[in-house]
Amino acid sequence: MHVNTKEEAGRRIKAARNAKGLRLEDVEKELPEFSVSRISNWEQGRNMIGVDEAKKLAPVLGVRPGYLLTLDTHPIDPREKALFEYYHRCDERGRNQILRVAEAESHYAREPNGDVEAA
Repeated sequence: MHVNTKEEAGRRIKAARNAKGLRLEDVEKELPEFSVSRISNWEQGRNMIGVDEAKKLAPVLGVRPGYLLTLDTHPIDPREKALFEYYHRCDERGRNQILRVAEAESHYAREPNGDVEAA
């Protein structure tokens, strides 16, 4: 199944914007270099957002640039973002501890209905 990348990127931009409760004008106010019509063209799949634009827009929308560019399949979970930030602030001992905890907890599998089951 072929997915139109421009259209998918547009859907993701619009969905992320709506999830944050932002209007096109709100995004333009936050990033004046992106006009309402430019953002709208991305959202409608007329134009493909570029890497540099995605890097600027993603933090405003609360997602990763790769998600907007359709390289990642899921927007960032705030807990995942916090985990990365904690990991990068730690020294080697702290990073190893974070990895040990993650490995110890990774045997729990999440079911499609949201329940957790030990693997």
